[in-house]
Amino acid sequence: MLSVNIYLTYIYHVKSRIIVMKAPLYTIQLPSLQNVDHTKIGRALTQDPRKVSSFTQSFNTPEYLSWDKVKYKYQSDFDHFSAEEIWTLLKIKRVAAAKVSPVISEQGAFFSWVNFEKMNYYLHRIDMSVGGQILTAYKDITDVDKKKFISRGVIEEAIASSQLEGAHTTRDVAKKMILDQRKPRTKSERMIMNNFQTIQYIDEQCKDRDLTLDLLFSIHASLVEGTDSSDCIYRLRKDSDDIVVQGMIASQEYTTHIPPQENFLKEQLNELFNFVNTKDSMDFVHPVIRAIILHFWIGYLHPFCDGNGRLARALFYWYLLKQGYWGFSYLPISRIIQKSPVQYAKAYIYSEQDGYDLTYFLQYNLQKIDQSVNEFNKYLEETLRTNKSLNIKFSSELNERQQHILHSLYHSQNKMFTIREVVNTFQVTRQTASQDLHNLVKKNILKVIQQGRNKYFALSEE
Repeated sequence: MLSVNIYLTYIYHVKSRIIVMKAPLYTIQLPSLQNVDHTKIGRALTQDPRKVSSFTQSFNTPEYLSWDKVKYKYQSDFDHFSAEEIWTLLKIKRVAAAKVSPVISEQGAFFSWVNFEKMNYYLHRIDMSVGGQILTAYKDITDVDKKKFISRGVIEEAIASSQLEGAHTTRDVAKKMILDQRKPRTKSERMIMNNFQTIQYIDEQCKDRDLTLDLLFSIHASLVEGTDSSDCIYRLRKDSDDIVVQGMIASQEYTTHIPPQENFLKEQLNELFNFVNTKDSMDFVHPVIRAIILHFWIGYLHPFCDGNGRLARALFYWYLLKQGYWGFSYLPISRIIQKSPVQYAKAYIYSEQDGYDLTYFLQYNLQKIDQSVNEFNKYLEETLRTNKSLNIKFSSELNERQQHILHSLYHSQNKMFTIREVVNTFQVTRQTASQDLHNLVKKNILKVIQQGRNKYFALSEE
């Protein structure tokens, strides 16, 4: 999601504002309801409510469908209803079952969501795996493994979250920059390094704090400092900044969101702070649902001139760490989102344009979390298999760090390690890292490659 300055091309009237945009506004397909027979719909709801409930539920599971999919799936033999009448019936049932959120649109309508059938399945899996138990099923996991997994998760999240907002640096180059602690050379590298340092900052200094305007400013500044957006830190977006959200959909650039006016933004930030800082009493909302709503709310309000997407994902991470879901440290969810950026954008758009229905955004994010857990488990099992084979091959010759170094080298093409990379990956001293690598050289497992002043360690050819 990119925030951009706008130039005269398209003009839209929004409330009392005139919005001048560089790209056309993307709008979703919604049916015309002029020919809907509301008497027939009322009769169906009163005469056979069970049949209606069973029928409409088929559009909510296994996927919560939008109009552009419902119109192709509907059964014309359902009391001879048209597709538009089926949609009206479905929306009535969804609205009746919806739970109202604290997120309010600039038009005065509250966003709400439906507890679709698969939501509880996703939340249960998350609680069982990421809610502090992600590694408990694996007896062979060591402290060195855990440090490596966290390092991998944080680095991959920093890279993918930045690339979602336009950072043009390859994953390998970005990862090496972070592990070597090399100073960023481009704006893209600066975005990635900022993101990495921000996640560390959240974990080390912010996860036990309430969200305030000062903390919001601090996290945002950490994300964008040193980039072209540095002049927008420590202040909220103003109407005079002329900011809209743009993105590519089906090979065409569209305006995907017009942020609300600055006065509305300031008012609603206080509501947002109350939502995330107040503990549930009678009206419990699952922490993961709250985190996703926070993610959406930041994206909708768009508090700053730039960096709002990264900020939304960073605050999602902050909130879940604060709630004890430390297993999210292992999960680079943005890397999964990066594989479907258009669907990510549309999850925002559908939630805003289809009756302020947050279910679309909740469904998308729960699916991506679930995929991220699955990918991490596959990576974990592969790591354990490799560790086991290395243990058999080298017996007691190598310590755990050295085994992990070899594991990384065996699974990478043209991979080389530096002493600093070992220091940052395993959180050890430079002396310890140097000893680990040079001992592997003495055993003829690794070789030293000198490139100028830099010393690299790679697999020996022997």
